[in-house]
Amino acid sequence: MDILISQPFQPFAIAAGVLMALVLIEMVGTFAGSAPSHWFGADGIDFAEGTLGWLNAGRVPLLILIMLALGVFAATGYVLQGLALSFSGPMPQSIATFASAVVTIPVVRASGQMLGRFWPRDESYALDDGDFIGKDGVVTVGPLTGAYVGRVRVVDPFGNTHYLRVRPDDGFDDIAVGTQVRITTSQGREFRVKPITD
Repeated sequence: MDILISQPFQPFAIAAGVLMALVLIEMVGTFAGSAPSHWFGADGIDFAEGTLGWLNAGRVPLLILIMLALGVFAATGYVLQGLALSFSGPMPQSIATFASAVVTIPVVRASGQMLGRFWPRDESYALDDGDFIGKDGVVTVGPLTGAYVGRVRVVDPFGNTHYLRVRPDDGFDDIAVGTQVRITTSQGREFRVKPITD
């Protein structure tokens, strides 16, 4: 077991450790109603050009791509060093690190393209924010409190599903996941909602 954290494997052990920490934080955040991956989405950041756009950072939350890259990098490194050990001895750390990075980049790009087809979008270019006012939805990430941004699933008139960033309207708090809500107003890139009582 000690060989897995020995000097030839150190970059990959560190990547795996960081990945496990991020997964744990994401899980805790999801249960708390504010997953970190939602903090590092495309909102307010232009990823249309450059390296991050090439890696599909506008289609999939940046934190998810980072986690994916860490996982691929660690797995590739362990495989390469394992193969090298079975034939002669471990590769120099720098060579193994470079080779793993070369493999990681296209894998993350391809995976980002695939995930981007299915990842929930916060908005539609066919609709304005005002078109969601008065629409009903279901809380999917919560509970909704004034301190945390949650998510509500809404289906537009075209049948498209949207996952909107929301907070509870004034006078409402602690709206549980699964609650039917109505969108009352929009504030910037967030919406206010209240439970449906009628």
